[in-house]
Amino acid sequence: MKYVFNQVLMMESAYNMQLFKYLRELHKQAANAIENLYAHDLSGHYSDLAYHYGGARDEERERHYAILAGDEAFAKSDNKHAIHYYKRSVELIEQKDDKLKATVLVKLGTVYVWMSDYPSAQSYLEEGLILARQTDDPHTIVMALSELGRIVYLQGDYDKATEYLELGLTTARQNNDKFGSVAVLRHLGWVVYFQGNFEQSEQYAIESLAISREINNLYQTATALNLLGAVTTWRLTFSKSEEYYQEGLAIFRKLGDRRGICSFLGNLGRLALDQKRFTVADRYFKEVLDISQEIGLRQSVALALQNLVRVCIHLCQFEKAWTYLFPALQESMAIGAEPLLLNNIAMVATLQVHNKNYKKAGMLIGLILNHPASNKNVISIANKTLMSIQDVLPKNELEAAISKGSRMDLNIVVKELIDSQ
Repeated sequence: MKYVFNQVLMMESAYNMQLFKYLRELHKQAANAIENLYAHDLSGHYSDLAYHYGGARDEERERHYAILAGDEAFAKSDNKHAIHYYKRSVELIEQKDDKLKATVLVKLGTVYVWMSDYPSAQSYLEEGLILARQTDDPHTIVMALSELGRIVYLQGDYDKATEYLELGLTTARQNNDKFGSVAVLRHLGWVVYFQGNFEQSEQYAIESLAISREINNLYQTATALNLLGAVTTWRLTFSKSEEYYQEGLAIFRKLGDRRGICSFLGNLGRLALDQKRFTVADRYFKEVLDISQEIGLRQSVALALQNLVRVCIHLCQFEKAWTYLFPALQESMAIGAEPLLLNNIAMVATLQVHNKNYKKAGMLIGLILNHPASNKNVISIANKTLMSIQDVLPKNELEAAISKGSRMDLNIVVKELIDSQ
């Protein structure tokens, strides 16, 4: 009986081995067929090729196509699949090629930046930066520093962002890395923009745009136009701003980059808001919200909600404003974006003035004016609200409220607001 049982197991094992071998051969043939059939252009087939070479147990080819599939997914704003393919690539690389591994880790970190998962992004970017330095890969070093700088300025640490980005720009220029230079210049432009240095921001944007066009990179061209649009909006040259935004939006529509589309739609909405075209602004912001929620851009979701609050305030729809404000606070809190939180607090202060809670508004303004992550934009909003309070609240009471607010903890204030809904 034992002999018969062992024979059955051996037959089953042999059958499975033959089956697996047969399946591997089928996967290999399928991959070869795709490569031959679409040899002129394999784009759109990278994920299939990664799948079939994985089934064929050809790790080198699977790795190659997994990276390309990740790049393709990221370009289409498909962050979930980009992460899947990049992570699979890292698994396949292991210790075989640290230079390639550094590149993929930085790509992976960049996806997480867009998803506003800053702890994960920082972890991958720092690991990639270490490997890039060990393997002497200047371009990957630049891209890691660029994205690390982006993380910290999105969280409101402009000094730390400047350190990362200036080091990245120096490295890029020393190695004649024009693509890297453009990426860093753009982020530096946003850092000084948020600090209120619009002249310097414009200089960075113009330089970034010139290099982008020189190297014929549409993505970088569009991002430079975005920054130029923001600067000209601040200067109230709205016709020029719309020109920049529409040109950049057309580029991203051509590329199919939904992240970029969201960015430009949001800026066109803010431009419409500045021009008091509230219906147009509302339409833009709702479109941004829908796309951002669909593709998982949490920073963009929070910003769209915040902008919808602004529309409601301008239209005196104060109750409706709160329906957008609470989720905006929750989303901003979840991703740790302090500049967004402070902008939301500025909106809360405005609504408190409407409710005649002048002391509460004064305390919130005190918090904003004394917080290190407050940028030029939020300070401007806070000062406008402050001017409206000065007419109704005695000077000594207002000063006391501002002083109390300066000692308040932002996260505690936000949590209390969320709990109060």
